[in-house]
Amino acid sequence: MSDILFDVQHLTKVFDLGRGVVDGQSRKLELYAVEDMSFQMMQGETLGVVGESGSGKSTMGRCLVGLEHATSGTVLYKGRDISKVSKSEARELRKDMQIVFQNPSSSFNPRKTIGESLKEVALFHGLNREQADARIRDLLGFVNLPDDVLDARSNGLSGGQLQRLAIVRALIPDPEFILADEPVSALDVSVQAQILHLFDDLKKRMGVSTLFVSHDLTVVEHLCDRVIVMYLGAIVEMAESRELFDHPLHPYTQSLLSSRPKEYPWQDVKHLELNGDIPTAIGEAHNCRFHTRCPVNVHGVCDQERPPLVEVTPGHWVSCIISDPDRHFGDEFQLTDGAWHRTHAQSATPAAQAV
Repeated sequence: MSDILFDVQHLTKVFDLGRGVVDGQSRKLELYAVEDMSFQMMQGETLGVVGESGSGKSTMGRCLVGLEHATSGTVLYKGRDISKVSKSEARELRKDMQIVFQNPSSSFNPRKTIGESLKEVALFHGLNREQADARIRDLLGFVNLPDDVLDARSNGLSGGQLQRLAIVRALIPDPEFILADEPVSALDVSVQAQILHLFDDLKKRMGVSTLFVSHDLTVVEHLCDRVIVMYLGAIVEMAESRELFDHPLHPYTQSLLSSRPKEYPWQDVKHLELNGDIPTAIGEAHNCRFHTRCPVNVHGVCDQERPPLVEVTPGHWVSCIISDPDRHFGDEFQLTDGAWHRTHAQSATPAAQAV
């Protein structure tokens, strides 16, 4: 897993919302869905992306596969800028990059049989009919589905069966990368484990790289090699999965992890409840967007400066002044019970409390 698959630098995606009234004045409104994101993804890696709804995680994934065009920044796929490829190169990239969406029931045309839909994909990617039949049946075996599903239509199959078939469709062109956008959130818990096992097999048996977008921290913890935590369009923390879940450093990550169900009933896990107003992502950020909800917000700093993403230990990146070794705030806070706490009273009123 030493070769770089994606090299993303200063990726920004802005949506024009037209004009609106802000502070009594009419002005152009721009939503920064993704703002100044930089990271690398390695070949054969399963990279998790987590965050609340509206964090920009799905938009970022769509920018990687070309479904959304970046406003600024670059996305290099195996060294090639995806915004500058020719039409023929773009077609080859589409074979390399596939998507598994959240809702499997909307992934297939209900007027066609599953076999017709899958064969259409295979023929589009250059297989002849004999090759298409062989490829489809081979992949049905991989996802543990019988051949007779090919004669069914989507409205006669379960959500779990349809999501397995969505994986089959994504694998037909033999891709190197799959964007899995909330692929199990619409499924029953009993089915989720089976689908997640398939994604694990994709990496181990086929070497497929996966960007796994999810709000389910437990799923990401067990499936992903590394994890990106996003908040309102920006990366706030990024680390190897085990490191991030064992040693979260950003207050937002700490809050997310504290909200997970207890693994054992006798565990004494404090839930960090976030208060304060949730800001919008309208306009470019000139401060930490999390400062209005942060339990350790430093007035005059967090509301005035946008913290850079810094590597605090090898492979562990955090966008927070408390963890920045160059800012020297370490004496004012201590890390206990998986969260930052002030070492002495300050004039700032915390925006969160442990309950």
